[in-house]
Amino acid sequence: MSKSSSECPILEAPNEILYIISGFLDSGCILRLRQTCKRLSGTRISTVSIPETTLVKQVIRKLPRTEIQHLSVSETLLPCVVSLRTRVQSLDLTATNNEYYRSCGKLENLFFCRLTGFDMDSLDFLKNPIRKLHLYNCQGTFYKTIGLLRQLRVLELHFCRSLKELEHVDSDMEVLELVWCHQLKNITHINALSHLRQLVLCRLPIDALPDLTNTRLERLQLWRCSSLSNANQLSYLKHLRVLELHTVPLTELPDLDQLPLERLQLHQLNRLHDVSCLGGMHLDFLRISFCDFLSDLTVLETMTVKQLELVRLSRLSRMSWSIGTQVLVFDIEHSIEIPSRPSVPQATGHCEPSHCQVQSEANHAKKH
Repeated sequence: MSKSSSECPILEAPNEILYIISGFLDSGCILRLRQTCKRLSGTRISTVSIPETTLVKQVIRKLPRTEIQHLSVSETLLPCVVSLRTRVQSLDLTATNNEYYRSCGKLENLFFCRLTGFDMDSLDFLKNPIRKLHLYNCQGTFYKTIGLLRQLRVLELHFCRSLKELEHVDSDMEVLELVWCHQLKNITHINALSHLRQLVLCRLPIDALPDLTNTRLERLQLWRCSSLSNANQLSYLKHLRVLELHTVPLTELPDLDQLPLERLQLHQLNRLHDVSCLGGMHLDFLRISFCDFLSDLTVLETMTVKQLELVRLSRLSRMSWSIGTQVLVFDIEHSIEIPSRPSVPQATGHCEPSHCQVQSEANHAKKH
């Protein structure tokens, strides 16, 4: 739905923040923006998403001394943006004709850049102090020059199907996301990233985790790596606090009891039959969901878990938990055997509030 001119944000004071909403801006809205440009000198604009119209180009050119924190534009508007004496700190750039993208390197204060749909042989045009780089559906041999970005700390590579290696990533990298990079089979170089704290691996053609002991991983997310059958390296991540295993074909979990884990999520591990290795662990949060072959969760009684979530465990028949656990049970449609003890009554939908809270969506639906 198009925005009427009455919905256009108008600055009443020179230091207010202007938001131009992404989408269609009619001529009346643009006219009112033009009228306010004279009062925009020195104003900080936090988020601007510009549609591709000649009128908007004219509006941009009237902001010569404005500091823009985040700008989202198509590539054809980039020359107009670069021509400004602005301080664009964050740029979201989408390819249209794959011609002008190199000019974004002229934005001297750019610390975050998101590039979508580009075919690039090099990243040498990014001479800015880039600290965060997100490349989505970008092809070419650009990955060989990632090491040129010496101040880069966050690297997110999504759908970069030409990506074959990571040997050129700087060791100071702190956050790395690799999502759906189909040719990336060797990720052993990740262990050279000695400052790495967060790692996301999603839909990669890997069959085992590499050695990661040289990193300082605190958060690890493994999503939909369909060939991953060996995750034994998890046992050696002595800084790991958050672990998410999502749709990976593991038949057993590695030993995790010696790790400083605080949050653990197990989702759709359909080859996993046993989680007894979790016994004795202390967790702030544990979520187990869609693990079709798990039938016994009595191991929870030996654990200390502040918040427990159980979702769609179709074969679950036995479970128990320790006193003080807040329990949320969703979509458990069959009866569950709970041992009789003072702290837990023999009912799947009701517990003493002082000890735990159980919510069963299926039971709730049947009552109503």
